[in-house]
Amino acid sequence: MSKKITPAVSNQRIMALCTEESHVEFAGPNLVTIENEKEQTGLYDVTTEQFIIPQKYDFITPLTDDLFQVHQGEAGGLYSLTAQKLVVPVKYEMILPTGDEQHLLFALYTAEEKVGLFDPTRNSIIAPAKFDAVQYLTTGWYIVSKGDQHGLFSGSDATQVQPAKYKNIILTEDGTHVIVEQKEKVGVFSLQERAMVVPTQFTHIYEHSDGILELEKKDKVGLYSLIEHKTLLENKYDQLVQLTDTLYEVATTKGVGLYCTKRQELIAPTEYEGITLLSNSLARVFRPDETEGFYNLKTKKEVA
Repeated sequence: MSKKITPAVSNQRIMALCTEESHVEFAGPNLVTIENEKEQTGLYDVTTEQFIIPQKYDFITPLTDDLFQVHQGEAGGLYSLTAQKLVVPVKYEMILPTGDEQHLLFALYTAEEKVGLFDPTRNSIIAPAKFDAVQYLTTGWYIVSKGDQHGLFSGSDATQVQPAKYKNIILTEDGTHVIVEQKEKVGVFSLQERAMVVPTQFTHIYEHSDGILELEKKDKVGLYSLIEHKTLLENKYDQLVQLTDTLYEVATTKGVGLYCTKRQELIAPTEYEGITLLSNSLARVFRPDETEGFYNLKTKKEVA
């Protein structure tokens, strides 16, 4: 927001303007907004002593060093000093910043409650105001909505990558993928590859550490690596329990075993009643005959 001129930021020209004009406000280095007797405001450059934006607006608000929001009645638009013109017409009810420091956009809201996107680096509207909502997701990415359906929009190249067809879109912890829900099924979309890497055919997807996903389908679970885009365990297990960053207890109708995501192999067969991890290399196993033993995780053998 602009602020009143103070002696600390004023020079002689600005102070002179303050006495000659009805209303003057600081709007940036060497820039002031000036309101005339008709209560019309323009943007004035004190170095050139010329109006950059003519005095025909109700008020003017600096948004960036280059971009100024101009208002007429209930409508607002955007003026670019670089382009020396209006880059967004004066017809929007609200204009709000969205995104982050790496990629800042402005959401344009109409009186009809539709929203579009403006990119100040391109000085252009990159998404027309046809969406019901736009939500920042992560750097360069936005969720665009039509009703209760959601899609994906890339602000980096001004492209709608996924149409508004998903019930939910959830960003993974590492910010590289999204879990999408469609028709009560879930899948995974890679933001980097801009492609579905896990089809929407699972009933649930649970996120574990180190980019590991647990996929559930028809009451069976498996494991998937987001880093490698690879299925680690097929969906044939009844239960998975994460014991460490790399070790999982896996269960079938026959029994429980151990799977190591680092080695990408089953290091203890699913034939035990229970397994208690003692260290990174040793576990206590409980056999179906109610006897106990010790199991070497490195050699994948019981200890005599």
